[in-house]
Amino acid sequence: MAFQHVQTVYAGGAGPFSTTAVTFDPLEELVWTANTGGYISSHHSTELAKYSSYATTHEPVAGLAALASGILSVGSNAVRLHSRQGVCHYTVKNENFEHLVCLTESQSGSAAWVSGGQSISALDIPTGTITNTGACSSDHIVLRNNQDRFICAGTSSGKVILHDPSSLRVVHSMDPHGGTINDIDVAGNTLVTCGWSQRAMERHLMVYDLRMLKSMVPYQLPIAPCVVRFVPAYSTSLLALDQTGTFLVCNPNGASSVDAMAQYELPLDSQVAYYTAAFSSNSHYLAFGDTSGSIHLWADAADQQFNNYSRPCVMADERPELPAIDSNSLSTPFSAVPMPWVNGPLLSDMPEETYEYRPRQDPAIDPAILQSMKIVDFVGYAPNPHKRVRNQMPYENEAKALENRKHTRISAALKSPMNRAETEFLKLIPKCYRPVKLRYSRLGLADFDFKQYNHTSFSGLEINIPNAYCNSMLQVFYFLEPLKISMQNHFCEKNACLACELGFLFNMLDVSKSEPCQASNFLRAFRCLPEAGAMGLLFKKDVDASTQLSEIIQRWSRFVLQQLVNDTEPRQPESMQFPPLPQRASIVNKLFTAAFQTYITCKECGSEENKPYTTLQWSVTYPRARLDDPSASSSSTSGTSSRPVPRTFSEVLCGSILREQATQSFCQTCKKHQPSRQIRTLRRMPHVLCINCQADSPSEQEFWRQQQQLVLEELETNRGTAGPHGQQLLWKSWLPTSLRISQKGDDLRVEDCSTLDGPQDQRFQSPKSDIYYDLISSVAYVKDTQSPGALVAHVKVSSNYHRKKENVDQTQWYIFNDFAVNPVAQDSAVDFADAWKVPCVLFYARRDLNHLYDLSVRQHQNPNVLVAALPRANPALSQVVPPVRVLQVDELPQRRALFGLDAEFVVLNQEEAELAIDGTKTTIKPSCLSLARITAVRGGNKLHGVPFIDDHIATTEPVVDYLTKYSGIKPGDLDPNVSSKHLVTLKQAYRKLKFLVDCGVCFVGHGLKSDFRVINMLIPAEQVLDTVELFHLPNQRYISLKFLAWFFLNVHIQLVVHDSIEDALTAVTLYRRYVHLRRQNQLTDAIKKLYEAGRKHNWQVPPVKP
Repeated sequence: MAFQHVQTVYAGGAGPFSTTAVTFDPLEELVWTANTGGYISSHHSTELAKYSSYATTHEPVAGLAALASGILSVGSNAVRLHSRQGVCHYTVKNENFEHLVCLTESQSGSAAWVSGGQSISALDIPTGTITNTGACSSDHIVLRNNQDRFICAGTSSGKVILHDPSSLRVVHSMDPHGGTINDIDVAGNTLVTCGWSQRAMERHLMVYDLRMLKSMVPYQLPIAPCVVRFVPAYSTSLLALDQTGTFLVCNPNGASSVDAMAQYELPLDSQVAYYTAAFSSNSHYLAFGDTSGSIHLWADAADQQFNNYSRPCVMADERPELPAIDSNSLSTPFSAVPMPWVNGPLLSDMPEETYEYRPRQDPAIDPAILQSMKIVDFVGYAPNPHKRVRNQMPYENEAKALENRKHTRISAALKSPMNRAETEFLKLIPKCYRPVKLRYSRLGLADFDFKQYNHTSFSGLEINIPNAYCNSMLQVFYFLEPLKISMQNHFCEKNACLACELGFLFNMLDVSKSEPCQASNFLRAFRCLPEAGAMGLLFKKDVDASTQLSEIIQRWSRFVLQQLVNDTEPRQPESMQFPPLPQRASIVNKLFTAAFQTYITCKECGSEENKPYTTLQWSVTYPRARLDDPSASSSSTSGTSSRPVPRTFSEVLCGSILREQATQSFCQTCKKHQPSRQIRTLRRMPHVLCINCQADSPSEQEFWRQQQQLVLEELETNRGTAGPHGQQLLWKSWLPTSLRISQKGDDLRVEDCSTLDGPQDQRFQSPKSDIYYDLISSVAYVKDTQSPGALVAHVKVSSNYHRKKENVDQTQWYIFNDFAVNPVAQDSAVDFADAWKVPCVLFYARRDLNHLYDLSVRQHQNPNVLVAALPRANPALSQVVPPVRVLQVDELPQRRALFGLDAEFVVLNQEEAELAIDGTKTTIKPSCLSLARITAVRGGNKLHGVPFIDDHIATTEPVVDYLTKYSGIKPGDLDPNVSSKHLVTLKQAYRKLKFLVDCGVCFVGHGLKSDFRVINMLIPAEQVLDTVELFHLPNQRYISLKFLAWFFLNVHIQLVVHDSIEDALTAVTLYRRYVHLRRQNQLTDAIKKLYEAGRKHNWQVPPVKP
């Protein structure tokens, strides 16, 4: 990281005030500063243009935090929350607030902690209330939040005190410095401090491991730092700044020589000192504040933003400038001259007898209007050709200039962004819509920072899986709450059941806190369906640029909805050892199915036949120009393109539902196929409208853009007209956000009620035939000239999801672009006027949808899953009975029960990588692993070490590498026709593990994090005891299970191949050894001796002595 100076501006306010705090806004392109005069200022973009400035108090501002709800600041005796434009939301004062000097916020931004004097207080930011207060033994001067695990406080006595975030009690204290502390910072489990000794400022950083609560080797520096900050995107790098303006970026875990540090110099001034610094969220920018009131901006790369995905700032309205008056022009009206204020008559007030009134002659009606005019009740109607400005008649000598300006506008409009270079086209697309890519390092995805792409509490989906183009539709299904609950409550024995796999995926999305999830198990079940391959929905490799993703995702949604209906039909459960769980009928039909009656009339004999018809999706059929349309005929004869006919979305949707078509059908009277006319009428409305837009061709996409342009032109024409609530409409979408559908007999009426007040609860509406639908999600295809593009989902996340994830009651639109998640405005979900954005699928739901269904999740803790297995194709192949003893009824797992776990994998697809000229290897696509064996052993009762699960997972997909040396799996072990192993399906193995997770057991194993990632299951951290982490020193290498077993247990394992029973038993025994060493306070010394032995033997286990 090589930084260079970008900009320096003065931000001291009205007086010579010193800068006390500086921070970057994580949501907008702003830099915030506070000073000793009580002023808070913000500067926009890299030019540091003044954005806002306001005074909070006449006392110094001690702390500053930029949150989604506003800017939180701390004064001497109060905490204040302001909007980014300076409006004060609230001011909190408390009797415990005395000389407040420090502030830190929670990861979610919903809570904050402030301290000063002898107390520390917790603040609920949405409500502005004090939730808890704790006492302090010494004055706190700096606060930092360690992932909501500890509140780390630096004191004036040189101590670091760790507080519990909930109770604010003191958990632990450390003495890093003899004098006062200058600054502290936390990243992950590492804490660094800088401060004073008894005589001078120390030239080193004290480093602590918060997991072990132990100090590490101090990090020596060539400067005496007063500020220390970790680099956000690189948790192993940090910034150290001294008072004179010298700062350096170093790695406390790496080399400590001066040559290994990047050292820089701020402007040197004997009258100026530097005490504040901050990093932007993407680590590309640094900001420093000094005692003169200036801020200094540094960057490591040009043309970058402060944040990867920033929302636009609300800019101040521009002051209108009065037009210049050209007194020499004949076209200048007298009304342009300002009227002076006089008491007497004006010189222009001539007597009436001195002039004659002659009105201007009305211009002739345009011939195009007369040709396209329709007479209805003696009134003529025709489309406006837009050849003149409304209510204005140009002078004769200005007509030519007006015509020239018109041709200029037309030529500019014909320039399509699709004809520009790739970089120019990409600039038209907002960053949150652009396709995202995963970058692999030698550690895979372990060091990939997903948080840079998602600052919300909701999880995205990874894309490094074949057929992951459907991630957007999976997110839409997840946020459709009745469908989500029904999938989670679904339970069946079918192998490739999409409903079960969706339920498993939705459980992971519920548990995850913004970490991305994988849909690998769902996509594997999807690949097993032969119908999916027949419909062209499966791709062996990545989708190429010629693939029409907009068409494929519509076919995918139609197929998957029908498959979910088939999978969720009630079935009788098979007989099992334990009592089966009750089944519930499918609700997918209730959600999406619409019932029609189709009337078929033979054109030859006139006989009529009617048939019932149901569908899960509605497809939009676009209107075509009729032969009897005068506008169409005139345009065809003249050879010029006519103005498009305005059509509302409600009209198009109603015509698509009740469409009339001519087709060939078999006539029972004529006994042969005859031309017939088909008309369908609606009999039952679904609860959710799933609408396929079918805008795949350029003409249909142009139809969306034309209709949106017509809506905007109408809005511009009616500028000044107030909306239904008295507000001024600035923008309107052709696609409505709300629909009202009423049906009386065979008559159907669809209306746009986006700007009308409809009933919020469908149960209390009047009349009963009216049903209100709200747009809840839309799937769009984002074009790209050199790639297949991307499919994104706009989702209106309800308050139920926000309460579960963030404990707030709000509704917000989000865009889900694979693993990138960002909040957006509602207009983004309905705006399809741009050429790069194509609508694919729309979802409208009834307003009372959640009141129609039971939204409670039932836990399927059924012990029958532990005995599930595949029937053997040939029982004679079973030569050796595995040493497995299935759990009995009286020993079903209890909460916190201990079990050893180990998993083995095989490779389905090899890794794809490229080798550069300099020899560096870059991973393009990682290898695809599949679970091959899962073993679980007892860990805490009289049958310690006895396995109760030892399953091999049958697979029908080709295996390219069995990894026999590391997995113990041989060819044929996973084939149901020839295997002698205890085979289960992947779904059966997954359900066994999920049953144990739901019971709350603790898993002991080695490298469980990577194992569960391949298994595609999220486990709460408190249920995982990983020996690879338990016996590990910070910033040191991880040690293999084989070496741990030799050192601590004096046992040699994995002599020939790996055996999962042996590995699981070894992990449980090692954990017992870990518990024993910790109780004897010998754990730290034992781990140090472990690393000494490893270096001595080069991390190789000595051979077995004969």
